[in-house]
Amino acid sequence: MQAYAAAAVGLEGVVVKGLASRYEPGWRGWLKVRVRHTAEAIVGAVTGSLAEPERLLLGYHDDTGALIVAGSTSPLSPRQRTTITPLLRAPRGPHPWPTEMPTGRLGHYGRDHVTVELNDLILVVEVSADNAYEHGRWRHLTRFVRVRPDLTADEVAPPADRP
Repeated sequence: MQAYAAAAVGLEGVVVKGLASRYEPGWRGWLKVRVRHTAEAIVGAVTGSLAEPERLLLGYHDDTGALIVAGSTSPLSPRQRTTITPLLRAPRGPHPWPTEMPTGRLGHYGRDHVTVELNDLILVVEVSADNAYEHGRWRHLTRFVRVRPDLTADEVAPPADRP
């Protein structure tokens, strides 16, 4: 997979199946192995609350300085919550994001909206994401990897659109 990812051919991954296995609608007998990479992002908000976060909502500043909603993480594990919770703070001033967002913008399927709690725009994290990144956002959920205290929000570069 490392050589495949290094080729940067623009595919999301490979499908693994048995030699005699046929596609059958509604049955998940095949496995999709996605190419993943890591990226840094600013934590702009959370689902749940700042005291009990469930997911992180991620962003970065575009060329004009606007904070773009780039996606969200999968649900945080108890250990990840323990790491991230002490670092979350309510915004100290105006925040550019609304407190309700469409789930599709966060990497979830559906047309529902979710209420979010806004975070001060200083926390940078590293996430693992697949290659399904387009139009300034991750199409699928990312995975929280670690906090990046060595970076400021101003140092977070937008991930490049993949071919």
